[in-house]
Amino acid sequence: MTVTLGVSLYSNWQIISPLLETLGCAPVKDAYPESWYLEQQGVPEGFLLLAYTYPEKALVCAMQKGQEPAKALQDWERHIQALLTLYKKNRNRAVLVNIQQAANNRERTVEAIASNWNLNIALPDIKDKNDDSEPDSYFRLIATYIVQQDRKLNGLLAQLEACTLPVNSEDSERIQELDIDSLFWDISKLRQRNSEFEALKVSRDKAEGELKQCIEDMHELRTALESKDLDYQQKDYEAQRLQQELEQARRQSQQLQSGLGEENLMVIEQLHRVQEELAQVQGLDIDSVYREVSKLRQRDSEFEALKVAQAKADEELKQRIEDVNKLRTSLEAKELEYQQKDDEAQRLQQQLEQTRQQSQQLQSALGEENQLVIEHLHRVQEELAQVQGQDIDSVYREVSNLRQRDEKLEVLKAAQAKSDEERERRVADVNKLRASLEATEFKYRKAHDEVRRLNQELEHVGQQGEQVQSALREENRLVIEHLHQVQEELERQFIHKHSLEKQLKRLTLEQEQALSAANNQISRLQNELNRIKGSVAWKATTPMRAISHSFIRTSHEKSKLKKQVEQLESTKYFDAAWYLKTYPDVAASELTPVEHYLKFGADEGRNPSPEFDTHWYVQVNPDVQESGINPLIHFISHGQGEGRAPNSRVQQSLPSPQEEK
Repeated sequence: MTVTLGVSLYSNWQIISPLLETLGCAPVKDAYPESWYLEQQGVPEGFLLLAYTYPEKALVCAMQKGQEPAKALQDWERHIQALLTLYKKNRNRAVLVNIQQAANNRERTVEAIASNWNLNIALPDIKDKNDDSEPDSYFRLIATYIVQQDRKLNGLLAQLEACTLPVNSEDSERIQELDIDSLFWDISKLRQRNSEFEALKVSRDKAEGELKQCIEDMHELRTALESKDLDYQQKDYEAQRLQQELEQARRQSQQLQSGLGEENLMVIEQLHRVQEELAQVQGLDIDSVYREVSKLRQRDSEFEALKVAQAKADEELKQRIEDVNKLRTSLEAKELEYQQKDDEAQRLQQQLEQTRQQSQQLQSALGEENQLVIEHLHRVQEELAQVQGQDIDSVYREVSNLRQRDEKLEVLKAAQAKSDEERERRVADVNKLRASLEATEFKYRKAHDEVRRLNQELEHVGQQGEQVQSALREENRLVIEHLHQVQEELERQFIHKHSLEKQLKRLTLEQEQALSAANNQISRLQNELNRIKGSVAWKATTPMRAISHSFIRTSHEKSKLKKQVEQLESTKYFDAAWYLKTYPDVAASELTPVEHYLKFGADEGRNPSPEFDTHWYVQVNPDVQESGINPLIHFISHGQGEGRAPNSRVQQSLPSPQEEK
């Protein structure tokens, strides 16, 4: 027995490997079970085992491999079409099975395949392989809504269900139910991590500012230190020079003092001798003695003046030494302060590097992932709203069709009942006629021909009645089968609608929880802001902050206003002449019509032109009022691309979904 395996794209067919081993078609190394059947040429001999997986699971598998879901769904549909074509061309030797059903019901699958191929297949005791991998919740959510959005896929899935070998009386779930709460908490964690990232970013910016300020202070200290160092070198050089002069003056003073002391002693001794000689010699020249004494007194005065000069020089030198010591102490303190600042700068530099590394790690872990998840969630929510509206319209149309079919069925039932009553009436009349003929047979022999004619007519009527009854019976059978199909379709649509309503409730609850969490976060941040604004540091910097904020806000508002003016001047929905004519008070202001509408007109409910109704647009689109964006700016930037109407006249002229089809 030769069995060839062909599977759909992105299918986890390895989970049915025990079944493949049982059937003798275990995959070989060089086999390509997901692609060989695309050519539809050179189909192998023997039996064909064709297997597929549901589109939701295939899309999850494709997205886990990095494939885009839309492209993956197109490839899956192309492979499924090829599998169905191959199956229809080889019905006598091919079977089509669902991989999930076959994996969950291996024994029944083997029995069904053996019965279909008229083979006796022994089922060995092989342990099943379970697919325990849990798919990503976001991938499941995306896959579910992409499949629901593809209307053409329903026909392909119906063909698959019709051609699939039945192995299970109960329908297996195409994909596990989504845990919306888990999705919500994952997104909440991402938002929390994003908040932590923003806080860390603010902390990093603050640390960078502090480091920058510290570096500037360090540069200033270095400049001051270099200046002080230069002054210190000059003072040190001056002190060394003074020290040398002092040493030289000391040596001169010592030499002079030593010379004067010896000379003074000699003079005193000589004076004593002179006095002694004067006492002895009376005839000594008095003038000569007077001159000698005058010289001695002059030398004594010079010696006293030299002592005073030496004391003054010593005092000045002492003062200069004290100044040098003070300067050295100041320089040592500055050097210590500079060393502390340098250590603090190094510590801040290390902290900044750590903060930058943490910021880069958090940014790489959260940046793109958070943005992509939020964008995917927003798109899924918008698509959910669209899909729900489309599904409800589809269910409504299907119910209307079912009601029309029910009315036709009631008409057919009434016609059948009327026909049955007519047939029964005719049968009763015939029975009465037969009884009357049998009772009067002996009496009315002459009416024998008439009786025969009546019998023939009666037989003809009976044949017509049987034909009518057979036709009605066949029509009744077809109507009942169609009614069963309609009932099954209605039940399927009802289940689908119930599932959508359940998902809508979950998403609504998720949005409410997210809104509550956001409100709590806002309240906490507001309390923190109030605490900061109540601090002394905040109040002390209020004037400076008000000046900077006023300048930044004014510059930003002017730039934003200029951009919006350019937008409105380039669109047909703003008519400056019509605006001035309709609102003459605008001409009295110093603003242009465009500036007046942007600053005051929209808030006052004024219309920029006959083509745009400001009040109506805000009432119909409450999200515009919540966003705080100018209505016409919102319509030009977003609403027009989203299909929103600028006024009620355009809204009424839009085609209905039935008209579009």
